[in-house]
Amino acid sequence: MTPKQLKDRIFPIPKEAKVCEGALKLSACRLQVGADTVTTAAAVKLLKEKLAAAGITVCEEAETVITLTQGTAPERSSFPEEAYQITITQSGVSLTGFGSNGVYYAVVSFVQLLGQEIPCCEILDWPDMGFRGHVIETRLGSDLMEKEDWFAMIDDFAAQKINHLQVNVYGCWVVQYDGRVSEYLFVPLEGYPELKTGFHLKYYSPTQDKWIEADKLPPVFEKNFFGDLVAYGYERGVKVFPGFNSYGHNTLIPHTYPELSAKDEDGNPSYSGFCTANPDVYKLLFSAYDQLIDKYMKPYGSDCIALQLDEVRAEIGQYAGDIFSKRSPWCKCPKCKDLNEGLLFVEHTVRLVKHLKEKGMKRVFICCDMLIDHGPNGVGVLTEPLLAALRREDVFDIVTITWWTYADLWEKLMFHTTQPETGLRRVTSPWNGYYHWCCQMNSTRDIYMLAKMAKEEGCDGMHSYSAYDRCYDRSHHLLAELCWSYDQAGTIQNVTDRYLRQKFPSRFEAARRAFQLFDRITEERIDQPEGNSSCLANYFMLRDRLSYYFYSYVQAGKPYPRIFPGEALQKVCDRKEDHIRAMYSISAMAKEAMAIWEAIAQDPACDREMAALYAYEANNYMVLVDDYLAMLRMMELAEDGEYALVKAMAEARRDIRIALMIRHEQVKASYQQPWNLRNHSIFMQFFEDLRVYLENTPAEEQKLDFLDMRYLASERFFWLR
Repeated sequence: MTPKQLKDRIFPIPKEAKVCEGALKLSACRLQVGADTVTTAAAVKLLKEKLAAAGITVCEEAETVITLTQGTAPERSSFPEEAYQITITQSGVSLTGFGSNGVYYAVVSFVQLLGQEIPCCEILDWPDMGFRGHVIETRLGSDLMEKEDWFAMIDDFAAQKINHLQVNVYGCWVVQYDGRVSEYLFVPLEGYPELKTGFHLKYYSPTQDKWIEADKLPPVFEKNFFGDLVAYGYERGVKVFPGFNSYGHNTLIPHTYPELSAKDEDGNPSYSGFCTANPDVYKLLFSAYDQLIDKYMKPYGSDCIALQLDEVRAEIGQYAGDIFSKRSPWCKCPKCKDLNEGLLFVEHTVRLVKHLKEKGMKRVFICCDMLIDHGPNGVGVLTEPLLAALRREDVFDIVTITWWTYADLWEKLMFHTTQPETGLRRVTSPWNGYYHWCCQMNSTRDIYMLAKMAKEEGCDGMHSYSAYDRCYDRSHHLLAELCWSYDQAGTIQNVTDRYLRQKFPSRFEAARRAFQLFDRITEERIDQPEGNSSCLANYFMLRDRLSYYFYSYVQAGKPYPRIFPGEALQKVCDRKEDHIRAMYSISAMAKEAMAIWEAIAQDPACDREMAALYAYEANNYMVLVDDYLAMLRMMELAEDGEYALVKAMAEARRDIRIALMIRHEQVKASYQQPWNLRNHSIFMQFFEDLRVYLENTPAEEQKLDFLDMRYLASERFFWLR
């Protein structure tokens, strides 16, 4: 075995690996534990589980010894608390961590080498970036995660040597499904019992053959186990901490307590933002932060918190009582009306940061929105007043700016520098697994561009924005690899190849082709108008134009619920030939990719569960574009009066969509079923409504207007939306 082959077996790729002569034949062993860190118990538990899974017996009579100790890191290692060393000889194994996280990481790396014969070797490893994390958003999946689901996610990330996990415990979005504002609170707050966020589930379950409707509270809120997540992560080297927005993405507090809301010129609450002249605003916010810190964080050394403060803007859909009114977060009461909005924003920010520093927080994350120009929707570039205020209040040292931007092309990034000249601590934040309720998108190029930026500009690390779904496993691995070993990781394809060799070793070439097909299916390009290059961006076509989710939003000048699928179909028809060309290409690539993953899912030498997930994603691409291709064909048939053929196609599309939903229920996590299946149910019900209309309407009365079929939509269809 060469050093490269050895390195390729360990993820993330280690810094130094020396292959020695011989191999350790391991069928039984005994453990000697000399480390005493907060991660030791979890490390030993992981080691025993993986040894058992590999068929290796742990017993006191065994001659071969695996030792787990704590030592002193070599001077050349950065972040020594997380560095580790592995020495494997023909007589035993030495696992040495140079700090608490290093102890856990020594085990994480060693168990990847397990087998009946393990190459004799010496490994010394440490990370390139000290901050390696993910943000988990509070909606459309994570809102239904039980404690065991959160624990499994933390285990997954800990195995990738991720050391920070931000869980957004409070966030709000505009009206979407059911005419409701989308609001989420993950922790109960003493003194404010009215603050809770139930949500309404509606979808069809084909495996149960029934419609599901239920009101739910987030399990993490209802069972109050956020502290358990912090504790569980602490024992595995993952610092779990909360994100709690206070200006942007904020409607729950102001509509529950209108006296705290920003006011318009007539003194009416906007149900958005705050009147920061009202001291009760800070009484509530400081109480919320104090409860989070004292109850859930301090006992486990969690000393980070995120204020977010992103996307602070006036927009429609923020109040269910009047969904089309634009409501501003900026207060216009007599005390606030003459104040500069930008300076108001800065002063609010610094006041919160100062309180958090007094509470012992060592790191407060703020989004980069105040430092860049968001145009008419922003408040201007507030760099100088923000820096001055942070220094004035002696809180400059604890602020970290989260530089977030989500795009697949350099030209479309929201910024091209993290402004190192400010002197602020910084992390870059790509997106990494969002919109999975539409379809899996490729975030690898975004991750790679922001990793490069972080490395070149001396950022502390990376902190992706995501909503956890294991179908983004490759993206998670890429981010972890680039944070840990940027200089050795290589290209996106290099990292992908290592990932595929670990997950699908016997089907490497097939899996590699399947991912290349995925990358073409979801490719982002500069979308050119017809007559120019006739080039469509698959990325936005699949996610924004064809999927249902973005039509759940309120839009000015559009009815609510939106006309669907008519509105989407109109966009397709506006560039019909370009869309047909793109959709046929996607369908063919998805069909091939699905066949590849289905075959891999039958191979016991591969990660069959992951292959089945990828097979679903390929199927989802194919069904989505084929539905629209079918609708285009139905439009042609309807023009010729071929309604019987339209009816047959509608019935076939309904059944194909149901088959996809069954596959979803078979392979996806339970917490992802309701929201994802709701979107699927909308397509399914549309085709069923079309079939029923053509079956029950006399031929002479039949009419089909695919751009607006509200006249034939069932109550169920509107109920779903």
